[in-house]
Amino acid sequence: NGIAPRSVMESLRSLIEPDHPIVTTGVGCHQHWAARHLHFGPDHATLLSSAGHGTMGFDLPAAVGAAIAAPDRKVLCVAGDGSLLMNLQELASARERNLDLKVLVLNNHRLGIVSQFQLITWGADPATGDFSTPDFVTIAKGFGFSGDRVEQPEELETRLGAFWKAQGPALLEVHIDPRADVSPMLLAGQPMDEMWMGRTQ
Repeated sequence: NGIAPRSVMESLRSLIEPDHPIVTTGVGCHQHWAARHLHFGPDHATLLSSAGHGTMGFDLPAAVGAAIAAPDRKVLCVAGDGSLLMNLQELASARERNLDLKVLVLNNHRLGIVSQFQLITWGADPATGDFSTPDFVTIAKGFGFSGDRVEQPEELETRLGAFWKAQGPALLEVHIDPRADVSPMLLAGQPMDEMWMGRTQ
């Protein structure tokens, strides 16, 4: 069923903490998981995100810009599969400039936040709940990135470590549990006591 997003983020947090990197995200479940589980602030990582604007695809272009603007900082792009597909071609921009950019793809094979909204509102998510994604690793290698994938929990620590230490641009695709939601979630116009707390609540 995939790896728990929290496990990925907690392993990532301990790995990147000494480097105080710039972390970029797009919009979706991955954005919430990164904001919730990574440490940001003057003595930690710096977060660049499209907070409140719903700009899917912000993650990779922002990471390219950050890597150019701050060549002395490590840059990590945390992306969801749907968000990354919005601007996947920017892998070329990173490779052309040989940026030390790391792209972590949390692949849940769905448009997570949209799927949640549809499940809450209509009880079904036929358009976004089973989202077909390409082979991100092969695509990354085609652009000149190093690429790897994690499908089992026991592979996570080793492959995440190798990804973070890789020289030059690298992409790691992690297959996460497609049932992992972001909660709580408050729909527009709803009172606080009708907040959605998860599928089992």
